[in-house]
Amino acid sequence: MRTIALMNQKGGVGKTTTAVNLAAALAHYGKRVLLVDCDSQTNATLSFGLNPSELNATVYDLFTGEARAEEVIVRHSERLHIIPATPDLAGGEAEKSPAAARGQALKQALAHLGGYDFVLVDCPPTL
Repeated sequence: MRTIALMNQKGGVGKTTTAVNLAAALAHYGKRVLLVDCDSQTNATLSFGLNPSELNATVYDLFTGEARAEEVIVRHSERLHIIPATPDLAGGEAEKSPAAARGQALKQALAHLGGYDFVLVDCPPTL
């Protein structure tokens, strides 16, 4: 499993556009892809027709330890799955921990997952 983080401290540079289109293209060519939306703007989540307010669990629940990855993954198609985001990422418990701790929480949450060729992480516009 190869993990690719799309990141830049500036917003509006195409991180989400690249993540969404790369995920779709890889899935189209037969790869099993997990897209993780870590941006509170939720644009990657919305790009796949998911409404954050209607979801039972999101990446926020991974960061707070309230859910396991298997409980958060949404199947968009046979080869493309998504861990959606919520605007709650902009504040609350997830923001109380340093970014490094959130990165480790995500790494640990995804470590036991198998069956994916690629994990794409759409990061928020921060350092």
